Order: sequence, then structure tokens, then C-alpha cells
Amino acid sequence: MRCMSTRKPHVVCIPYPAQGHVTPMMMLAKLLHSHGFHITFVNTQYNHRRLLRSKALSSDDVLPDFRFESIPDGLPPSDKDATQDIPSLCESIQNNALPPFLDLLRQLNEGSPPVSCVVSDGVMSFTLDAAKELSIPEVMFWTPSACGFMGYLHYKHLLERGLTPLKDESDITNGYLDVAVEWIPGLKNMRLKDLPTFIRTTTPTTSCSTTATVEAQRASMAKAPVREAMAAMLPPIYTIGPPHFAFSPSFRTVPLTSFPRSTDGPDDIMLNYCNREAQRASMAKAVIMNTFDELEQPVLEAMAAMLPPIYTIGPLTLLSRRASDSPLTSFRSRSNLWKEESGCLEWLHGRAPASVVYVNFGSITVMTNTQLIEFAWGLANCKYEFLWVIRPDLVKGDAAVLPEEFLEETKGRGLLASWCPQEAVPPSAASSPTAGGTRRSRA
Repeated sequence: MRCMSTRKPHVVCIPYPAQGHVTPMMMLAKLLHSHGFHITFVNTQYNHRRLLRSKALSSDDVLPDFRFESIPDGLPPSDKDATQDIPSLCESIQNNALPPFLDLLRQLNEGSPPVSCVVSDGVMSFTLDAAKELSIPEVMFWTPSACGFMGYLHYKHLLERGLTPLKDESDITNGYLDVAVEWIPGLKNMRLKDLPTFIRTTTPTTSCSTTATVEAQRASMAKAPVREAMAAMLPPIYTIGPPHFAFSPSFRTVPLTSFPRSTDGPDDIMLNYCNREAQRASMAKAVIMNTFDELEQPVLEAMAAMLPPIYTIGPLTLLSRRASDSPLTSFRSRSNLWKEESGCLEWLHGRAPASVVYVNFGSITVMTNTQLIEFAWGLANCKYEFLWVIRPDLVKGDAAVLPEEFLEETKGRGLLASWCPQEAVPPSAASSPTAGGTRRSRA
């Protein structure tokens, strides 16, 4: 009994395999470790190889109570040093990741200490099924803001009300996204454009109800001889359609596409994936949010009625500094999937505060080289000093190529880097256009 009472609790941490999710999960894992937890940090095999290549992990990063494991993501093997296609990754994780993760938990339970809890990224809900099978409690860690998470929780209602998918791409620019959304608890003065952007799909959706209605309409148009032939083969047949006439005498004939739609089918992967993952959050024992009460009090109070206990532990970038006196101080492991260029920090330290434009489009966004050049000339014309992070995979299907004229124009006041240790970027970075749900300190 004495041995049982002194054994460390063992937490398995598993982030979604993208930079903006791996980084905060690593911060949380280090914070838990500083409070006496045994940690197993689980990456995908693809990302584990990238971490080794970027020197974020090395053979020296071995502590008896902070271990790394990996599981396959189900996608074809690749040695590319690039962000994977996100829709394909989501679909593959949903379909393939459960069995290897379940095997890993069983393997860890054979050792000491056994697994006490799983802390999973909010969009890795397959882990709930594994934890349930092994009777292990699970806490879900949602990395976006509470407002963003509340938006995901209401994707279901946006679909039911027919507000998404968009009719066509013109809805992006014709003012449709300015439609007020006043019915989401805790969120005031919201418009469609303020909600997480996966709703901006134009991919049409299908559902059982839509298909059934279409088939009923087709059946109602069948010619009399067909119905007479069927009558000889079946019990009494009653024709009661087309359905839109049966609703009410005051109803006008409404096209089927005007009715609210749902996404029972896999038409838009990201819309369906985020909707499903958000709905499954209620299955966890608790939910962790990287925010603090004073920042998002109204939405957190509204969310408390919808979810298991919510713990706000943000901002993690500040809390993680409390672990500075732990054994992890000499633990060189970081979470960057790209090799950091430390020279950019030296360059920044020589600049005056609030004098540098810091540009990083995050870990997921891709663009054309034409778009890249347009941003380049914007930086050239602003006349400020700048640090611009251009990931190796930022430009779709090709390498980033900047005009010689741009390089000449900005000579001496700009620095280009492939990746930067963002948590260490000093306040001299004045602004940061970022993308993919990222900010200056996390991408």
C-alpha cells in the first residue's frame, strides 16, 4: 500500500499533429511534470521524425519520467519536411488512429506507473474511445479561445439553420457573412464572419432527410402505368406527395435547396470533423482551456452549462515559466517541427522596441507565389524593419521565389527566416499577421 500511495500519477498527452497544437500541449506537459506527474508525450510517427530532424528532440532528451512515444497517422509514409494536408490528416486520424493508440495504452499499463489519465487534444476525440475501453479518465485540452470553441460547439446549429455551407463563393464577398448570429450563448454582436472559418465552405452537403425528400419527389412524378404495375406486386400503395404541398395551405412551393441542411455525409471534411469533435467534448471527464476567466467570462459561464467541468489554465506561455526550477530546465526538448534559426533572435535584440514588423503565416497556411510577392511589396512599401518567416512549404507546389528588386529595396532592414523560436520573440516585434489560428507566440 505504501508503494501505491507514493507512485507518481502517469499522464499520457497527445496533441493534434500540427505545430499550433503540439506547442501548447508540450507546455502543458512540462507544467504537469513540474508538479510531479510522470509524462508520456505521444506524437505521430511523421511528426516524431520531423522533431528529430529539426533537433527539437535528441537522444539526450531522456528522463525516466518524461517519455516520448509515437503512433502512425494512417497516411502513406513520407520523408517530406512539411505540414501534411489537413483534411486528409483529419480523415485518416478519425479512421485509423484508435487501434494503435489503444495498443500503446495497453503497453504503458504493463509498466510502472500505469496510466492514470489521458490528456488529449480537443480534436483527437478517438482517444475517448480508447480511454473508455480501458477505464481511464480523459481530459480534453482545447487550444483555441473559449469564443472559438463555442463557435465549434454551434456548428451543428449553423448547419440546422441552413447558414452553412455557403450557396456559392459569392457569399464570401457579397455581405452574407455579415449576417448577425445573436443566439449563441455568451457571444454578443457576432456575425458569421466572426465564427471559425470552416463554415465558409461551398461544398454542398447531403443527409438522409434530404435524400429521402428527393426520392419522394421523384416517386410522386412516376407515371400511372408504373404505379399500376407496382400495385400488382405490393400491398396497398398510398401516394401522399410531393411533400412541399402537405406542409400547410399557406406554404409556397420552396426549392429543396432552400431548406436547412445537415452534414450526415463526408462532403466537407473539415466542417464535419470540427462539428463532430466539438460535440464529443461532453464525453470527457473535464475540459481544459488555454484562456483565463477575466478574458472570456461570459462565454465560459455559458459553456459551463454545456460541458463537463472546465478548467482555465492560460495563458500557458506565462504559466510554463513556473516550471523553470524543475528538472526540465536542462531538458532541451522543444516542440518546433521546423529547425529554428536562432540568428533571427540576435537580429531582433539589436532593434528598438515596437519597431519591427514580425510576419509569420503560421504552420498550416499555404499561398501562391503571386500572393507571396504581393505581401513582399507590402513590406517593402511600409518602410519598417521586418522579420519575415517563410516556411519551406509556404508556397503551394513550388519554392518561394522573391524578386531581386524586392531584396534590393529592403536590403539592410529586413530578415528572412525559415522558422523562428516564437516564444522567445521579444517585444520589439510590433505586429504579426498570422494565420491558421495562430498568434505571434504560437504558430
